[in-house]
Amino acid sequence: MKKSIVLMLCLGMVISAMFFGHPEAFGHGHTMNDAFPRYPDIEPNIRFWKKVYSEYSTRKGIIHDNRNLDIIYEVIDLDPPTGIGNQKSNEKKIKYAKKKYEAILKKLAHGQKPDTKTEEHIWRMFQGKKDPRALNNAWKNIRFQLGQKDRFMQGVIRSGAYLDEIRKIMKDNGLPEELSYLPHVESSFNYEAYSKFGAAGIWQFTRGTGKKYMNIDYTLDERRDPILSAHAAAKHLKSDYQKLGSWPFALTAYNHGLNGMLRARNQKGPDYASIFNEYDGRLFGFASRNFYSEFLAATEVAKNYKKYFGEIDLHPPVKRVAIPLSGYVSVSDIADHYQVTEKQIRDMNPALRNPVFLGQKYIPKGYHLYLPETNGGSVKIAKHIPETLLNTKQKPSNFYRVQKGDTAGNIARREGIRLKDLILANQLDKKATLYVGQHLRIPAPEEKLMPASVSGPEQGLSKKSRIQKPVGRPEPEKPILLAKKNDAPVPETGGSSTDREISPPVTEPQETAVQPSLLEDAGEVLTPALEKSSPEIELPTSPSSDEILEVVNPAILTGHLEVEEVIIKGKNRYGIIRVEAEETLGHYADWLELPTRTLRSLNRLKFGKSIHMDQKLKIPLNKVGKEQFEEKRYEFHKGIEEDFFSAYRIEKVGTYQVKKGDNIWTLCVQTLELPLWIIKKYNPDINLNHLQPGTELKVPIVKKLEE
Repeated sequence: MKKSIVLMLCLGMVISAMFFGHPEAFGHGHTMNDAFPRYPDIEPNIRFWKKVYSEYSTRKGIIHDNRNLDIIYEVIDLDPPTGIGNQKSNEKKIKYAKKKYEAILKKLAHGQKPDTKTEEHIWRMFQGKKDPRALNNAWKNIRFQLGQKDRFMQGVIRSGAYLDEIRKIMKDNGLPEELSYLPHVESSFNYEAYSKFGAAGIWQFTRGTGKKYMNIDYTLDERRDPILSAHAAAKHLKSDYQKLGSWPFALTAYNHGLNGMLRARNQKGPDYASIFNEYDGRLFGFASRNFYSEFLAATEVAKNYKKYFGEIDLHPPVKRVAIPLSGYVSVSDIADHYQVTEKQIRDMNPALRNPVFLGQKYIPKGYHLYLPETNGGSVKIAKHIPETLLNTKQKPSNFYRVQKGDTAGNIARREGIRLKDLILANQLDKKATLYVGQHLRIPAPEEKLMPASVSGPEQGLSKKSRIQKPVGRPEPEKPILLAKKNDAPVPETGGSSTDREISPPVTEPQETAVQPSLLEDAGEVLTPALEKSSPEIELPTSPSSDEILEVVNPAILTGHLEVEEVIIKGKNRYGIIRVEAEETLGHYADWLELPTRTLRSLNRLKFGKSIHMDQKLKIPLNKVGKEQFEEKRYEFHKGIEEDFFSAYRIEKVGTYQVKKGDNIWTLCVQTLELPLWIIKKYNPDINLNHLQPGTELKVPIVKKLEE
């Protein structure tokens, strides 16, 4: 009996070692079909995405069924998206095509015989389908898909710069090398890719997932570096594979989330085909259902790019060397010392954020700075950076919250800076109009301040609706306007005062918790580029949209970012804060340099209980002081908004009327497809935790900046 037990234990250890200790457990060394099976049920989807990636350019649009992807009704011609009026023209073409096929499908669903060749063709498409109800519901499932051939080909060209190194990273982690092609699905290997929900870089990591593996702060975002993020992607994919047991599951989890796929597996079992065909989880939509099929299609096209695109020249592999920094250093000093351009430093170091290059911040201590390998002479002396170039502290981020009675001139004098610099740093209009609650950034000495058209902060507004820029210094004798946020600007008189309220004691929250971070999966697909405008958003018919745009300045933060009250109890100091959009207890713990459980205990929050916007919390201020906490908090929100407005612009502002059953989470993710912070930015006076039917929300119409 004892021998049997020993033999069973040994056998179990051997099997465990075989699965978790060998690269083959993750597909390395196996054929593509072994690691990534092609189920018969997904073959139509693979064929569809191959057409999207290799046959139809962005001048073509596919009108198709969103469940049966082998059903393509028509491929329509589109105008170049950059032409004047072409966007509206294309939207009309798409809308017309959808209405046309919706009418035909409704007719056939009601049992009427087809009268035209087109109707006959469509009727035959649905014959022999597994689901006899497919035709009955088909009119609801019409979808538009933009072609991607030109974008995909550009992605293949870009991939040459890093693909060999990414393959090596996957191989070193015991993973299938085919995973190196995943960025084609995520971002078309666009190193500057940024989604509306904050996923960044070629691997499209969200902030929440990215922080588990990489450094992300106001100076540094390693998600932007293809190699640093590839190491993170390898760890993340490997972890999901170990928990889910197959690559179809692990890859779908990259888009849908690990917990989502665990729920799907618990409901439908370990067969991927069952989940593909039957699972109807709340957020398991078109993108999640198709993610694995897209990966297989993209891998096939990318590996055989010559077959689909002919002879094209790929970007040569990037050759760079890493130099660890033992102190904080400015970009200009590095450029001068190593005789390289700032553009070369930017190109070699995509993880460095824009404030570093504008002189607002130093390159952080501990960062491995990359320089071109071709600069042999510079690299040889790189580790001997003169101590005179190194700084012991980072440049601080200074900001000021506008209060009743403030003027731009008074703020500039108080902070010891030129009024012109304050205007440029915050992209104020020519009258330097301020609004109560705005957080003005106080520019740092030696900072590069440029007009919006050059520096870019105000590219968040469409050209049509941009706020006018200052022309010279405002006349000192003219009153500088001050207005309450969201009110029309009015002249302000009288002395300075504060309208900050005294915080009441912290109590247990009664509101329904709202998830502060809406999407925390690793990947968010940018490539499919579904062009749609929600029919539930009513576009403006009056100039009020432009008035709202002028009040909501993309270059300026709003909200409650300060510690509202400081409480001293003996030797301990505490602060009272109000929760803002996108914040979590984890963020506070990170900024305060203490465990999350300390905050839970202090605020009597049970484990697993969420916090919600506008909730008041108590935080300890012994280790990290009030000013340091506020600076970190300001930089967190400033970074999010800067990244967003570097990739998107606000065309105009529409309205959405809240319906029964709506909550802010589903509205942001499913209906409006916008992050929570921007909805709050445009609706500061509405309680988003308790939306009431009939409430009218202001909704910015967001357009991606041209690549």
